[in-house]
Formats: sequence, C-alpha cells, structure tokens
Amino acid sequence: MFGSSPATSLTATTIGGVQFPIAVAIDPDRGTNNQGLAVVTGLQIGSAGIGALFPVDIGLATPTLSTTITIGNVTSSPTGIVFNPAVSTGTANPGLFYVNSTGTNSISSFNPDNGATNQTGVGINPTALAVNPQSGAILTANFAGKSASIVDTVASPIKTVQTLGLPGSAQFGVAIDQFTNLAVIVDQANNRVLLFPMPH
Repeated sequence: MFGSSPATSLTATTIGGVQFPIAVAIDPDRGTNNQGLAVVTGLQIGSAGIGALFPVDIGLATPTLSTTITIGNVTSSPTGIVFNPAVSTGTANPGLFYVNSTGTNSISSFNPDNGATNQTGVGINPTALAVNPQSGAILTANFAGKSASIVDTVASPIKTVQTLGLPGSAQFGVAIDQFTNLAVIVDQANNRVLLFPMPH
C-alpha cells in the first residue's frame, strides 16, 4: 500500500536441492496449471565445472523442484540464462531457455519438455546474454574476448551469425530493446555504456 512504511525484511519460501545457484529465468506459462516454471543455473557437485539447469515449479502452492522435468546439463559454468517465448518447439509449450557456458565459449538451448539441448559456439568467455523475442536474436557479451556474438535462435539448430569486436575493456552486462532492436552493453572498466543497433 502506498504511503505505508517500507518493509525492512522479506519472508521468502526456501527451496532446497539447487547446487551453487547462479542465474534464473522464468517461463510464465509452463509448470503446474501453466502458472510458471523457473530454471535456475548452477553447478553439479562433484563434477568439476559442469553446469546444471534446475527446473523449479513455481505454479505450486509451495514451489519446489519439478518432479516431472529432468535437471538439464551444460558443459561449463552457466552465468546467464534467458527465456525466449517466440521459438517453436514442436511440443505443447512454445519457447526455450538459453544458457551460456563460460568455459566452453558457447550457449545452449534447453527444452524443459523433453530435456533436449542444442549448442553453438560464441566468442571467448560469454558471461551475459539477452534475447529479443520479436526477432529471435540473442546477444552475448564475451568478457575475455572483448566481443559480442549474435545468435539466431529461429534457425534449426541455433547458430551464431556474427561475433563483433568491441572497443575498450571487457564488457559484462547486456540487454536488447525488443521494439527498436537496440543493444545496450555495460562497459564497467571505462564507466560507460555502449549502444548499437542489432543487425537484421
């Protein structure tokens, strides 16, 4: 309620079973009663550098790890994940999750309906990614490569269209305006933000 005192603490529901959680994205239409499925990236304990995708059913009265969707795997530490609702999957639910693997210089699609993944190479050390659901394009910020990669998710399988060198130091955060197709990349070391139109 507006005008009331702001909360000084949060009461949160805790979910166990997610190992070393890193990033999260949500499909609002999957899950119990189509009320939402969150996929949390993390690491597999005992498997050096192997990433995991933990499906959390947030449509339940008490959210929990999904009992119907298998935990997915990626080849290395997954520091970023996005959900693209515009991709046709050939299953009851449209849309796929996309996750970067920093150590293998790649991103992978993940279909929680059947556990299927597809991988494509991008620039060196992708640390963040963003999606434009209007065009199906994904942009990765490749920290060690000082570059950005453009990935076509409409293609089957997904493919990297272009990797562009960026001026200055390594970049980390990235976003795309879905209406203007403008890319925005954070350049932390130089205290600036880089903007450029995404190629069509």
